[in-house]
Amino acid sequence: MTTTMIKDKINPRVRNLPAYVAGVQREGTIRLMSNENNYGASQRVMRAVEKANINLYTDPTYFELCKKIADYCGVKPENIIPANGSDEAMDFIGKVFLCEGDEVLSVSPTFSMYRIVAMMYGAKYNEVPLEADFSFDAERFIGSINENTKLVFLANPNNPTGTQIDRKDIKNILKSTDALVVIDEAYAEFSGESVADLAGEYKNLIVTRTFSKAFGLAGARLGYIIWGSAQTQIINLVRQPWNISSFTNAAGISALGDVRYMQGCVGKIRSDRKRMADALKKSGFGVFPSGANFLFVDVSPMSSDSFFDKMLENKIVVRKFGKIAGFGGDYVRITVGTTEETDKFISALGSLR
Repeated sequence: MTTTMIKDKINPRVRNLPAYVAGVQREGTIRLMSNENNYGASQRVMRAVEKANINLYTDPTYFELCKKIADYCGVKPENIIPANGSDEAMDFIGKVFLCEGDEVLSVSPTFSMYRIVAMMYGAKYNEVPLEADFSFDAERFIGSINENTKLVFLANPNNPTGTQIDRKDIKNILKSTDALVVIDEAYAEFSGESVADLAGEYKNLIVTRTFSKAFGLAGARLGYIIWGSAQTQIINLVRQPWNISSFTNAAGISALGDVRYMQGCVGKIRSDRKRMADALKKSGFGVFPSGANFLFVDVSPMSSDSFFDKMLENKIVVRKFGKIAGFGGDYVRITVGTTEETDKFISALGSLR
């Protein structure tokens, strides 16, 4: 069988998918490119992972984990679907709801997985550009929803910009359409804002969240869906049995038993986010308001390539976004690391002058 013959057998939707592009990684550097919690998981979590039974399957319903997530979010356990990261949660949503010819609506720029999920399941992906300052115009967005829109994906706070959508605007979107509205709250712990409590009121609201950011479990891969519909369990039909490992299950349960540790990390990151923003502004860069654990920065007239290279010389890796169609700057995204890492980043800014 020739290579051409094999290619012809590949699902055309897969063949045409854009690849997800992760941040550049370098050994021996400070990682400020992937929005991880650089303080790491709590010691309580690490001890629980060490004790996890690798030779045994976990409870396939993940009852204890779902109960703890529900208590944490103020919802019912039956409204929780556990996932191998919020990326898998979004894939579940695509599998269950999207058909050929459906339409998905989001904003630009935003998290690239929304486009990938839409294309994977044959839907048309539409996007509404954010305003020049990366703020969200709810009226314009609602006006872009049409009769073929089946899913709406919105990150709040948005990635990569860090900008936020007002709660009242989300409620207006929910009221304006029968489409399912997915609010990606990966960074909600840093913003202090959530619409998870609205899940029982609006049946077209689906919230996705993750342990990767505030809880410091990026490598464990643990996310979840919150959906107040009586149909929530339909998602379990596309969830693989034991999609979460024994280690990850133990880590999630323990992390929710040590919320105070997470809150301490969030407090330090918020404080250092302000210090980092002030230092960047003092250096002449444009910094956008952020409710997340990162800053989106216009480094022009310097190029994002030059900024990246200068930081790399200081053994710091940031995320390049470069020029974005429809927007005038040249952009990088910078994770807020530990206080010590923030000190080193601020010191490195001096080398750019």
